[in-house]
Amino acid sequence: MVNYLQLGLITFVTVGKVLLCCIAGMVISKFFLERKKSEKGLSYISVQVFLPCLLFANLCQSVTWESVTLYYWAPVIALIPVCLGAIMSFLAKNLVPQQYRALLILGSSFQNGLTFPISLVVNLKGIEWFGAEEVVNAQSFLFLYNIICSIGLWAIGEPVIKYYKGKEVAEERRLAMARTLEERTTALGDASDRHLQDSFTYPYEAATCAPEADGAALKDIVGEVDAETIDSSLDGVDAAQGRPANKRTASTVEQMRWYKPAQEHDAPIRARVSSDGDGTGAAEVGRLQRWGKTVGGAFKSPPVYASLVALCISLTPPLRWLAESFCGQILVGGLSLVGGGAIPVQLLVLGLTVMSKRQVAPAPPPADAATAAAEDADGEVVVVKTKRTLLQKAQNSMPPQALFTFVAIVIRLLMVPSVCFIVIHLLNRAGLLPNDSSFLLSMLLETASPSAINSSLICAIHSFHTQEYTRMIFVMYMTAVVTTTIWLFFDILYVQSYYQ
Repeated sequence: MVNYLQLGLITFVTVGKVLLCCIAGMVISKFFLERKKSEKGLSYISVQVFLPCLLFANLCQSVTWESVTLYYWAPVIALIPVCLGAIMSFLAKNLVPQQYRALLILGSSFQNGLTFPISLVVNLKGIEWFGAEEVVNAQSFLFLYNIICSIGLWAIGEPVIKYYKGKEVAEERRLAMARTLEERTTALGDASDRHLQDSFTYPYEAATCAPEADGAALKDIVGEVDAETIDSSLDGVDAAQGRPANKRTASTVEQMRWYKPAQEHDAPIRARVSSDGDGTGAAEVGRLQRWGKTVGGAFKSPPVYASLVALCISLTPPLRWLAESFCGQILVGGLSLVGGGAIPVQLLVLGLTVMSKRQVAPAPPPADAATAAAEDADGEVVVVKTKRTLLQKAQNSMPPQALFTFVAIVIRLLMVPSVCFIVIHLLNRAGLLPNDSSFLLSMLLETASPSAINSSLICAIHSFHTQEYTRMIFVMYMTAVVTTTIWLFFDILYVQSYYQ
């Protein structure tokens, strides 16, 4: 019979190791002089050095054609949580603010496929049908499962964050340009008002300004503004003042200012024909080139590149013999030793980011009704009350950070494992999965794992809402103490009842 207290203790100790390293990072962060630079430097070292060494050492000799032939379902099952997490995060994107949607996709789709489940499997004692041999087999299944997790995280998750980061930067630039344009427009209006005060009227001529002062005074105030913009603004001011908007005939000197001599490289002036097209083809080609560059850059990422090279070495007999030779063992052993620092450094970075300076979120609107103030034609203030939908009530009931954390935890720790359990049960009943209790238990444990800790490094490297995401990861791993214990109980009882 399963000792439930012992299983709960195993889960608590496993998650406690993660939390202990995070707490160590919180304590150490107080002694850093440049906390932000230290955090980014440690993130870069972990992703570019430690993590590729860890993945290469784990995959270089653990994957064989025999294991792939017998247990190819392990990487296939790994695709189920990724797809489910992406679909559920897409359906729930309206629940969270705009800046949290990419973080929700990252946290819901990619899970911890190696360190967390391996810690559970290695420390799982006291079960009759899960001995030492089954533990070794389960680790091989977890390595096969983790191939999809690691490659998917860096080949899909990182480009997603890069894409949303680019959109965020472009939006910030657009807002900055809009503010600059508004300031220039305001300055142009003020300059026009001052210019009208100094204008005079020639005899038998509409109100106009001195020819020599036209454009020079406005350029000194506004900057490089074209003559068309200045003329249109003055026309509007003249119409508002009740003056005729027509101008006198330009003099020869003024016409020469506007004249541009023809150049040899100028295109001839002709009517537009249907064969010219509308430019959509070029836009489509440019979009495909950008996506191709993004995908190519993802496969050049050090973790993905190290994983692919390790798989090629492990599945190619001559290269595998070299890796198993004396010199190969020295190289792989050295990389394994260096890669051993990947997980502790990642957890330290997680603790550093959690202790970063908090950003004050804007206060939500009142809970009873959304009140908006508007002015009618007479200038009176009119109070408009609109009924809020259930979605707005959910968004205003808690802060954005808490709402994002709650939605990510529900999807990753409850909804995805539940659907995966049903799918695995149906595949098992249909006789498609291998008849192996250790394989079934390891796959069920994998689907219940929390989000990948490496995903916080992606946000840290690209400076994309790192504080918000790492706080969610920290809360998720604390919540995983309870959820993983429940799923572990349920999975062991299911496997035991099915095979006995």
